[in-house]
Amino acid sequence: MPAAMPAAFQQVSIDYAAVMPMFLVVAGALVGVLVEAFAPRARRHVLQVGLTCGTLVVALVVLVLWSRGHQSVTLGGSVAIDGVALFLQGTLLLLAVIGVLVMAERFGGSAPTPSPRWVPRPRARPRRPWPPVRATPPPRSSR
Repeated sequence: MPAAMPAAFQQVSIDYAAVMPMFLVVAGALVGVLVEAFAPRARRHVLQVGLTCGTLVVALVVLVLWSRGHQSVTLGGSVAIDGVALFLQGTLLLLAVIGVLVMAERFGGSAPTPSPRWVPRPRARPRRPWPPVRATPPPRSSR
């Protein structure tokens, strides 16, 4: 029985304009990892917040201005960009910008977690007498 010939490779068509907001967010995340790795600690917070907000705003602008006219099914049928997808992407980008700005505020301190002096402590347990009182073992029976 002769071996079946492999099918010819078919290149997948990609509508880059339709998926550009997703590519921008992924690229911004990769640049954010590099900033976290190589930026000095004193400037890291400002750089990360600026980069994140800038990336999200640029992705939102691209979504509104460019991707609206390129509604299609792309990447070999794995991504469908239609009106609902554009609305959801825009909503997520807006909420992401708001979330970054809320989490990035530093009015009360230098970190989003509380400092140890402000963490509530459990009440102290009553102290046991020292040394601990031990029960005496029962007497041994002689058998």
